[in-house]
Amino acid sequence: MLMRTLAWGVLWLLFMNKLYGQAYNLVGDAVAYGEDCYRLTDDVPWQNGAVWYADKLSIASSFELEFTMNFGNHNSNGADGIVLVLQTQGNRALGNPGQGIGFKGFAPSLGIEFDTHRNTDEQDPTYDHLALVQDGIINHQSPQNLAGPVPASALSDNIEDGRDHLVRVRWDVTSQVLDVYFDCALRLSSRVDMASIFGGQQEVWWGFTGGTGQLSNTQRVCLRKDIVVRDTFEICPGEAVQLVARSSPSNQYSWSPAGLVNSSTIQNPLARPTQDQLFVVTYQDYCGRLVQDSVFVQVAQPFSLDLGEKRVFCGENSWELVPEVSAADPALKLHYRWSTGDTLPTILPQTAGWYQLTLRADACYITDSVEVVLYPADHESTLPSTFHCFYEDALQLSSALAEERQDYYWPHSEETAAAVYVSRGGEYELISTNRYGCRFRETFVVDEQCPAPPVAPEAFTPNGDGHNDLFRIISRRAIDLRWMVYDRWGNVIFVGNGQEAGWDGYYQGVLCPPGAYPWKANYRPLGKTQDAFSEKRGVVWLIR
Repeated sequence: MLMRTLAWGVLWLLFMNKLYGQAYNLVGDAVAYGEDCYRLTDDVPWQNGAVWYADKLSIASSFELEFTMNFGNHNSNGADGIVLVLQTQGNRALGNPGQGIGFKGFAPSLGIEFDTHRNTDEQDPTYDHLALVQDGIINHQSPQNLAGPVPASALSDNIEDGRDHLVRVRWDVTSQVLDVYFDCALRLSSRVDMASIFGGQQEVWWGFTGGTGQLSNTQRVCLRKDIVVRDTFEICPGEAVQLVARSSPSNQYSWSPAGLVNSSTIQNPLARPTQDQLFVVTYQDYCGRLVQDSVFVQVAQPFSLDLGEKRVFCGENSWELVPEVSAADPALKLHYRWSTGDTLPTILPQTAGWYQLTLRADACYITDSVEVVLYPADHESTLPSTFHCFYEDALQLSSALAEERQDYYWPHSEETAAAVYVSRGGEYELISTNRYGCRFRETFVVDEQCPAPPVAPEAFTPNGDGHNDLFRIISRRAIDLRWMVYDRWGNVIFVGNGQEAGWDGYYQGVLCPPGAYPWKANYRPLGKTQDAFSEKRGVVWLIR
């Protein structure tokens, strides 16, 4: 079975096929409210708080972040705001309070600033504004001001209204454009050179900072569990993946292809694709839009491993333990690790015991084990005798061992073939040697007195035309035979003794209707009254 140590999710994080919501680190004055909501600052002067996501965010891929922000309810005497920050200093870092909004001091960094207080020395406008800033500097006349400032809201100059405001941030890595939506309206769109800002780093820490100065507000963010959305899963063959769409106020979803998920109308269906597959989910977002999100599930190339049955080695030769390996893609790079610590495709067992091999390709792996038995060169294994019945035809004898042999020898005829034919009863021996130098002795006991199992036709036609009018059970040998025929309710409608007896299809003087009639035969060799009866069952069709 293919297994996997880690699978990264598109719309979620997936670890050993279990879902985990986002985990965050609180720094400074930040406090958890519950339900994934966090207070960055209380309505107290000179507070400074931050909430950082525990894992890094890839800026080498497109992403969307959706959350709500609440800036308190003090307008003219409230301050200072919240910044969504991408930075490289870690998920325990803290910037400067006051007009720095907890963002000042981070370099390199990128910030989406939601500023609720006018600082003239930072060239702030008179309205609560939104800007895209860099390296911890929020002066709007500086080169680090990348876009804005613009009014944060399309409807009001004031966002310190005590309301939760829906914010969506979308990064398109192809066009290198960052879009910011506030209360469902696009407020800022700008090209951003992420590679230049972060020196080519492809992953950054991210989170939210908030600060107060002489003026203050209670400022908080609420982060949905589905805040991070990626568009690619990588899984191993046979593995299930859980797809997770964003939250919808209607809780109505439509996934396609519907036949490849366990339920096409829930938010988080399970999928187990056998090949690369694009899934699309349609739902209504919190802005009332009908949205389609897609997720691509890439299934790794399959490969197989078989160490075979128990390996028996004889002699002092260096016998290799060779696995059978196949891969759909011949170019697939496979890594070997034996329980001995060896990393070559084959090993030379030094002691008897169990050997395990783990075969890995990227994050997928297979494990198989085999028992190794070591014998000296002169060792011979004697296998239990096997019993066979001889009738009129020649009987073929061959080794009961599945493993191919290098040499065969039949002492009774001096033949060296893998199989021989015999035409009489008796005991026959086969001496064989496998490719690992081990010798085996097998004995075949052939009995000429075995009772031949009775046989019966599948159908008969009791129509009085003289052909196939009777149903009989017969044997190639003389046997003590007792047999019965039943109707479909299990009632005995005929009893026969011996091979000469025959059923004409009648029961109590009336011809039975067409159909299937079960029968049972008990038999043993004729004259061997000490032997137990054997049993055989079947069905005969009565046809008119």
